[in-house]
Amino acid sequence: MDELGAEMYSVHHADLVCSLYKLATNAGAQINFGSRVISVDNETATVTLGSGKTLKADLIVGADGHQSIVRAGLEPTRKEKLDINYTTYLFTIPASRFKDDQEIPRLLGDARWYMWMGFGWGMSMFGIRNNTVLSCTLFMNEEDVDVSVDWKSQVPVKDLGTEKLGLTPIKADSATRVKVDRENVPEYWYDSSGHVIVVGEAAHASLVGTVHSAALGIEDAAVLGRLLSKLKSKHEIKRFLSAFHEIRHPRSERLSASEQQKVDFITLPAGALSEARDESMRLQMNEGQGDWSASEDSFLTRSWEEFRDAFGYDAFDEADTWWVEWGVLFDRINGSDNSVEDDIFSGQITVERERHACTPSI
Repeated sequence: MDELGAEMYSVHHADLVCSLYKLATNAGAQINFGSRVISVDNETATVTLGSGKTLKADLIVGADGHQSIVRAGLEPTRKEKLDINYTTYLFTIPASRFKDDQEIPRLLGDARWYMWMGFGWGMSMFGIRNNTVLSCTLFMNEEDVDVSVDWKSQVPVKDLGTEKLGLTPIKADSATRVKVDRENVPEYWYDSSGHVIVVGEAAHASLVGTVHSAALGIEDAAVLGRLLSKLKSKHEIKRFLSAFHEIRHPRSERLSASEQQKVDFITLPAGALSEARDESMRLQMNEGQGDWSASEDSFLTRSWEEFRDAFGYDAFDEADTWWVEWGVLFDRINGSDNSVEDDIFSGQITVERERHACTPSI
């Protein structure tokens, strides 16, 4: 990370939401809690709320998650259901519960991401809130479990049946259980009228709880914000939405596929493949590939390229590069007079329902 000039942050989701809320309101955004959106009209750029009230905008940005109502209005490339057998369980544990444990405090002393691999399950763990809390994500291969995306759905950890997997997280109380089945995946993240675009988990076909799921949404915001800062007329909106898709879609596809492969790898069922996985990892450690200084050049090259692609990404640079290569050219072709319309955008954010209280509670 030092070589890339990058920093990695492990943040509680509620803390991230609170930080974004403060940034948005300080910038002048109006946020309406409890305003459930029930329909979106792409042609007129209007949304209808559960109260019956309608809101009109120059641009509707759908950042409404895996079950996006905004994405449902975009033309899909495939209408078949994308079955994902993984159920994701997310839970946190106060580090104070391990005060008599010697291993966990030692693990928390390092800024690392820990992974456990099992047969049909895998789990990641890292410290948050100055290592006072453990954040855990458990992936389980459960083909017959029918669970909707509901972040308020809590299940007791003792009911997960983890004992049969040789995993017993007895220090945890309850977990949020989520399973995502993606339907109607759009070819483009924006509509033909240039009135609507989806970002974050509404756009990305990534698993819940993976390493880059939150980061992709932040990158989306950075790129879209940078591009729209160049806007001089509402007539240019669709062009910038197209640029956003051109910049972001390839990275989304690469990282989502990479994350899927990693989850597949750590959750292999008992059998020849998982045995080969374990043996390969033991061999790598024995041959020094767990030690970078003793690794072969080919291994280092592959690892570095994958690492650089994932973590060496600068969203602002990507947007600026597009502007230099294409945006300035479009400006010249259109004979831009560098004037800006007065009526571009009025900041208003509608929230389906309040899900987080901005408090330091766990």
